[in-house]
Amino acid sequence: MINQKPKQIKSRCKTFLLPTEDMCVHIIKTGDTWCERYIVVLETAYDDISIDPEYILTSQEIKERFKIDINE
Repeated sequence: MINQKPKQIKSRCKTFLLPTEDMCVHIIKTGDTWCERYIVVLETAYDDISIDPEYILTSQEIKERFKIDINE
């Protein structure tokens, strides 16, 4: 176990509220340097948090699926 207190780093996560306002999309940039991939976590008002392995996406896939341009 680590004896030192963890250091907080700048967040690599962005959160978006979909227009229906019943779902948040959390997009977390992975450390993959050769192929930019993002972990996408959906949080709904009904199911709390849903994590699905298929939601490891590129920025283009995020744009197509959720209409979110993460590079803006």
